[in-house]
Amino acid sequence: MRNKQRLLSVCGIVFVILVVSILYELMSDPDSYRFYTGIGSGIDVSEDGTELLFSYYQEGSESIYLSDLDGANVQQLTNADGERHRQPKYSGDGESILYLNENEDGIQSIVVANKDGSEPRQVTERDQQVTEAIFSPDGNHIYYSAIPSKDFGVLEGTADNGYDLYSVDLTSNEVTNLTSQDYFTLSALSVSSDGKTIYFSLFEGEKQELFAYNLGDGTVRQPLPQLPELYSPMMAKDQQTLAYTAVAGQSEDSLFEYELFLYDVESDKTKQVTQFGTQVSSPVFFKGTTELAFLEQTNWPDDPSEFQPWVMDLETETLNKINLQLPEEQKELSVIQIVDGMINGVMIASLYVLLFSLLTVYSHFHLGKAFLPTIISGSLTVLLLGSSFVIAAMIDPWLALAIGVLAGALFVCTVLILIFTVVFRFLMKRRLA
Repeated sequence: MRNKQRLLSVCGIVFVILVVSILYELMSDPDSYRFYTGIGSGIDVSEDGTELLFSYYQEGSESIYLSDLDGANVQQLTNADGERHRQPKYSGDGESILYLNENEDGIQSIVVANKDGSEPRQVTERDQQVTEAIFSPDGNHIYYSAIPSKDFGVLEGTADNGYDLYSVDLTSNEVTNLTSQDYFTLSALSVSSDGKTIYFSLFEGEKQELFAYNLGDGTVRQPLPQLPELYSPMMAKDQQTLAYTAVAGQSEDSLFEYELFLYDVESDKTKQVTQFGTQVSSPVFFKGTTELAFLEQTNWPDDPSEFQPWVMDLETETLNKINLQLPEEQKELSVIQIVDGMINGVMIASLYVLLFSLLTVYSHFHLGKAFLPTIISGSLTVLLLGSSFVIAAMIDPWLALAIGVLAGALFVCTVLILIFTVVFRFLMKRRLA
């Protein structure tokens, strides 16, 4: 009797911990960057090619920083108190910068400031979710991609509007809608040195492709339709070289590797210029296109992303790592960070398997039905899998996919419980023999 009570008590404790862990995982902030310290995903290079502009996280707070191109003399330009500042860009004359300011609701607007971060002013309203922005060559306008805030983050197929290209006059703050196509995505903005063409990336058909918007007549065309699927395209200001990332192969773990490619418009030839075996993004040409800066995600495909900035000499293809001399991190873990680090999918799955293994022991000794917990777990798996098909057909395919993934995890747990049950029964039979 005493052993029975002890076993039930242990089951109860594990059950409570499991429920609390699940509730914490469901109710906690899903933002993987909330405690992160490291480089953000956007960089730019000064007009004279001597300074690097970038965003940097400190314990989840993202601000704009500046450094020499060798990583020395790091300066913090903005202080994102309760917000996040990201994707900085220089103006053509190098006297101003812009960046995106994300508020607590996740809505991003454009802020323009002096090159030292002083005198910031917001130039777009919160009714738009801005995803990228660049200066016009003369610095009088900003071109940006955005979607109405009310349509940002809603279920696929339920939004009234999509992404479009906009322009804002920095003197009058007048916003002009350049396209009215409600694109599914719109990213990787760059502008020609003559200020006549804006280049951007769209997901068209089944792949990501480069498009060009003519500021004179408002037409959109595909300038290089012969290119394969590409990501993070950046057209040089002279429009003679295109830098982009594309799938270059698969790793031993069957992960796609995204390397940097250069396309020469005149010769119509493409060359792969990196061999990292990870993911390359955010290419930025120096003035004159003799050098190129970019980011490598060193922990690809993990999240949060950890980036390393590089500079490449385009004539010799020599790579130089930028070692940012940031202040040493003095990290003091809070209780919430420790708890957050402990509670994850692996821990929840382990608790689930432990609970059902304990129930297997209880069922074997006191109910004579050792396989009952395995049957219950298997039934839950089938129920979840079946509901995912119903939800996919009637409600939301993305929600169905999430439930399907959960059913897959539950199936693995059920197999582990079954293995435990078989081994446990075998050992009990040998003990009685």
